[in-house]
Amino acid sequence: MSSTEQRITVLSKKLLAEDRDPDFDKQFSESDLPSIVVVEFAKAVASEFGLEIPAEDFAELKNLRELVSYIDAKLG
Repeated sequence: MSSTEQRITVLSKKLLAEDRDPDFDKQFSESDLPSIVVVEFAKAVASEFGLEIPAEDFAELKNLRELVSYIDAKLG
């Protein structure tokens, strides 16, 4: 597990009330999370990594694995 995946796992458990490691391939659309929770998660991720993630970019991401790839690409 990469450092980015580890940090996303911690945020996911904390903010998405996951009691187990998240499924990085599960589609966000399958999660049934309220939009306010998703927004809070997106803000926390941006803060954790010191990034600005435009809402349009976040909306295009399908799952946590794509989010990790997005973050790693931005941090280069």
